[in-house]
Amino acid sequence: MYQVYTDQQVFEDGTANIVCNLIHQYLIDEFDAPTIAANFFLTGMPARIIQEDPDTDVSVISFGTSQDAIFEFCVSKIAEKLNASGTVRFNDQGQMVYNEQIFVEFWHLLSPGTLVTENDIVMQDKANIPAYII
Repeated sequence: MYQVYTDQQVFEDGTANIVCNLIHQYLIDEFDAPTIAANFFLTGMPARIIQEDPDTDVSVISFGTSQDAIFEFCVSKIAEKLNASGTVRFNDQGQMVYNEQIFVEFWHLLSPGTLVTENDIVMQDKANIPAYII
């Protein structure tokens, strides 16, 4: 079972860490671990904070991918598997409400730029995170 977010205590809210672990596990089950490690990543403010931007409250957990199949799985299957509500889909983005405190979005990015790994978490290099995701 994927446990990186819980092991690293990425978010103060333990439920947020569990949700991120579950998202990764569902993706690994559907595709495989090497494919997800190479093509699915944390982005937005959480990735910036991990890369030593000033700590601030995070209202949305953002993930990205450049792979059509991974994005499609995220926006069509993940919310159902998590029993999330309030799912909205746009051309290049999907949003879901896990509970009143946890909001997750998935971005389809044609060119994610450089990916970095910190504490076993693959993320978009903060220099490559689009301003509209923050």
